[in-house]
Amino acid sequence: MSATSAPRSFVVEPGDKVTPVTAYLAQGMIRGQLVCREVIRVSSWLRTPGLPDYAGLYDVTFTRTVGTGEPQVLELPEIHLPVAQIMALHLTPPAADPLDYDPNEQNRKLEPITAISGPFRFDGLLRLPGHLTVAKQMGLLREPFLMLYEVSVTSAFEPAQSVKVPMVLLRPGACAFAPGNAR
Repeated sequence: MSATSAPRSFVVEPGDKVTPVTAYLAQGMIRGQLVCREVIRVSSWLRTPGLPDYAGLYDVTFTRTVGTGEPQVLELPEIHLPVAQIMALHLTPPAADPLDYDPNEQNRKLEPITAISGPFRFDGLLRLPGHLTVAKQMGLLREPFLMLYEVSVTSAFEPAQSVKVPMVLLRPGACAFAPGNAR
């Protein structure tokens, strides 16, 4: 008996690829399949010019964390997220991209940092010039997204569970940052 995969609820055009992603919004966390051009590096996609206003995700699990009581889990065939509301995004493990920098590059360092956005916490490493402190780097940020590396993601709703990912894109304007990794 051979195993077959379930049919997709969406169409993938020639030249497109499907990548599992996790997106974080003020309303909760969304896991789904992002369809984009093969040449796009999804782990840094939100930093590229010409982004659409909405990101379409398919075969979605939306964990709503607003309101009272337990988080609400919704299964949706398709959802369109306003890119302007995405607080963080990463590839859903086991999917991974190679690092987006040369680890041997001189005059750069990785500093531990905790980022908090809504009910989500991101403990990881911020890459910055060797002569800057985290405080000075934060004062100079002008990019809509920054990258954290070697990240552990937790939620206030499930603090004992964490997801470890090599890279997370964060919207600085939607996060509070603490140098070091909070305990």
